[in-house]
Order: sequence, then structure tokens, then C-alpha cells
Amino acid sequence: TLVLAFPAPAFLGLVDKMLGEKHKTIGPQNADCAGEILNIVFGAARAKINDRGYDFLPALPSIAWGNKIRLTQMEGDKAVATRLEFNTEVGDLFVDVILSPVT
Repeated sequence: TLVLAFPAPAFLGLVDKMLGEKHKTIGPQNADCAGEILNIVFGAARAKINDRGYDFLPALPSIAWGNKIRLTQMEGDKAVATRLEFNTEVGDLFVDVILSPVT
């Protein structure tokens, strides 16, 4: 599981750079940008991970936006999770990676 999370100002800053136009709110007109960013991150990571002998498959992103979003996914006792935090020129963003063995 890969979760990409942005505070609103960081997301809107990325959207502005991607689309070349100013957005003041997050909504259906720009939320798909989050899925595109996740596709870019996951695609690049998947290629490097698979080059090391793993078999990560392509996946379609799910998008949620709003205040106080809570994402819960049970991954089992053998799951390993880590959070990567990034500081960018438009603000902070977070990547949560949860790996669990295929059964």
C-alpha cells in the first residue's frame, strides 16, 4: 500500500505547477492531479523495486480529499510500515509505505 498525503497548500502549489494555473480550493476539477502524482511516484518506485527481483504490479490510485481523513487498512502482523516526509518548495508532503508478504 502506498499513501501520498499533502496539506492543502502543498497540494494546491503542486497543482498550480502541473496545470500552469492558480487553484484556490481542492475539488473534482483538480483532485485527479493527486492520482497522477501518485502514478508518477509509484511507477518510478515500482520499476526500481522490480529491478531488484520483486514483482510489484501496477495499481489504480484511489483519491480522497477533505479535512480529518482517516485511512485504515489492515495489513496483518507481518506488515512493515514507514513514513517518508518531504519538504518541497510548495510545502510538505508525506508518503506512507506499507509492505506485507503475499500469502
